[in-house]
Amino acid sequence: YRAMNKLCKFIMSLKFIWATIWLFLFFFTLYTIILRPPMLITDGMNDACPLHYYVSKDIESGEKKDGGLFDTKSRCFDTGIHLQAGERYEVTVDDSGFEKWKDASIPSNPEGFDNHLTNYHPFMIALFPIRRHLKDAWFVVMGKIGRHGTTFRVGEKKGEKKKVTATETGRLSLYVNDAIPPFCIGGCKVFYANNHGTGQVTVERLAE
Repeated sequence: YRAMNKLCKFIMSLKFIWATIWLFLFFFTLYTIILRPPMLITDGMNDACPLHYYVSKDIESGEKKDGGLFDTKSRCFDTGIHLQAGERYEVTVDDSGFEKWKDASIPSNPEGFDNHLTNYHPFMIALFPIRRHLKDAWFVVMGKIGRHGTTFRVGEKKGEKKKVTATETGRLSLYVNDAIPPFCIGGCKVFYANNHGTGQVTVERLAE
């Protein structure tokens, strides 16, 4: 009888745990559905990419260009470099020798948070629905071709460089994968204002 009673209690506890998990997933999904669309609309309507009033720097095959000093506070940093559709490029953001990258007090680098477990901190989970790119890590460097163009991940593992084939022609802009508050007005830089760190941008057009 005692063994059966313990088994029943164990089964009930398992049911409670599973019910709690499913309830959490349900409300988190609902929370994401509510916040995600207005965040995407806000990010589009408050686009921080420059209008490119000055001439871009084209790159010849096998040539390297200086893309300037990238600042993690920038929602859309203009490298001033023009990419051509169909061509392959190597994009590098070198943070060595500069101020240590941080998202507020969280140590980071061009590849994202130093400690990947930080991605699962309750605060970061709460902000997950308003992260600009859900499938890419927090604070990893992202690239964008054109003012409203294709985006891709720039930050790679240490010692590796990002090679990308441009899917369209346009200026290359960079930013870290941070949150954008929904329904905000103006620059919407509240989550970018507490970022720290810079890095030297280099873009090389790979020879065919």
